[in-house]
Amino acid sequence: MTVKFKDITRNALSISVGQGLAYFINFLAFVLIVRYLTISDFGKFSFFVAAISIISKFIDFGFVPIVFRKYSVKKDNSLLNTAFTLRTVLFFIAFLIINVLVIILKYSNEEIIYINILLLSIIISSRIANFRELLTVPFKSELKMHIPMLINIIDNIIFLFLVIILPLVKGNLLYLIFVYVFANLPGFFAMLVLAYKKYDYKFNWQFNRTKWLLRESLPLAGFVLVMVMFQQIDILLLKYFKGENDIAIFSASLRFIMPLNIIPMALSATAFPIIMQNIQDQNYLRKLIEIVNKFLFLIAIVLVILLTFKSNDIILISLGSKYQKSVFPFSLMLFSQVFFFVNFFALSIFTAYKKQIWNLYYSLILLLSNFLFDLILIPSHSYNGAAIAKLITSVIGFIFIIQRIYHLNFTFFSKGYRVFLWVFLLLIIGYGLSFLPIVVYFILYPVVIFLSIIAFKIITLDEMEIILKLLNKEKFLIPFKRYFH
Repeated sequence: MTVKFKDITRNALSISVGQGLAYFINFLAFVLIVRYLTISDFGKFSFFVAAISIISKFIDFGFVPIVFRKYSVKKDNSLLNTAFTLRTVLFFIAFLIINVLVIILKYSNEEIIYINILLLSIIISSRIANFRELLTVPFKSELKMHIPMLINIIDNIIFLFLVIILPLVKGNLLYLIFVYVFANLPGFFAMLVLAYKKYDYKFNWQFNRTKWLLRESLPLAGFVLVMVMFQQIDILLLKYFKGENDIAIFSASLRFIMPLNIIPMALSATAFPIIMQNIQDQNYLRKLIEIVNKFLFLIAIVLVILLTFKSNDIILISLGSKYQKSVFPFSLMLFSQVFFFVNFFALSIFTAYKKQIWNLYYSLILLLSNFLFDLILIPSHSYNGAAIAKLITSVIGFIFIIQRIYHLNFTFFSKGYRVFLWVFLLLIIGYGLSFLPIVVYFILYPVVIFLSIIAFKIITLDEMEIILKLLNKEKFLIPFKRYFH
């Protein structure tokens, strides 16, 4: 199959848009969940989901990138089946160990049922995606990811519907956990059927090249595991030091942050093929990387300023007054996104230059620093301390990223002083507009931001052209050419 760059970009965009829609629908569902459940029940739910997420990454073992790489060269299902077989074996080992542990730790019968239902999500869920992600490998290799993305969106629509009717059926925490897992069942069977019909995929127990696959996947397994532990460590430590109510407050604010991750994911996915195609052209890559860094920084800053001044209203309108304590951690974690946005893209750069070990170092730095600051801050400041720890950790990770980028002879972005003056101006204007009603604020302030970007020429014509080319949207540049010239 002849692969065109346009096809790669379109496929990357379909992944980004699909994930974005899935995130949005899932976000709506969780806003309703937060409103329907008691704070304690939402805290329990968040804790169990966090624990299962970590367990799932032990089973994940980083197989997918290795299998995908091989499958793209040779359409052979044997290695795919080996990965399925190994994950199945790992799943049953984890299942036995977890059930023994919860009995030793004297969890209640109710909690053991919750955990066992959630463990099934490792197999069928599109959120945890251990087995579902393997099923997408043939679709990835043929640049047909719009099919799995559509199925994921349908999964989330089913979940949203079942959450909407939760009060009508007088559902409790058990009902929520049940639908959280089994809303994914139709999509799981649909993926099995489509993989069979389109790519003749059938599961067979195989152990071909097991040692090779385990050896090749080990570095990725370490990175994936460490990153998910970093993402969930706050919740686990809040459970240890505080309790379900504090977990609920922190998790509620975290749920507002998660959908923002689609932005660096989208830009990284579309930029990565171009980086690989121009890996020898250092001058072009220097310009491209600076521009993408600049755009990610600007988008993050705009979002942070825009949302922070109305964070109280956002939380109260969305979640109700019982979650008002989520406002401060929400604001702090918003600021951490300024650093995480750029950090996310840098990991793609390291991969392109075969420096994946730096990705692992970065994840370890995040985990260890977050764990240390959590231990210091959570006992005295609870969920606020967890949010402060996240912000400090994002800065530490950013410092490491900047050092590594300079090591590759790239820079963050040039002429930053002008951007920082513009940010200062936005803060002043934003504070003044924050006294307006929320609807007027969210109509007027984005217009002010957009006009200020044009008036101060924060983005040059060349920079805009490169970004629009990444998105195959060069036609949108035409209205701006006269002004910039």
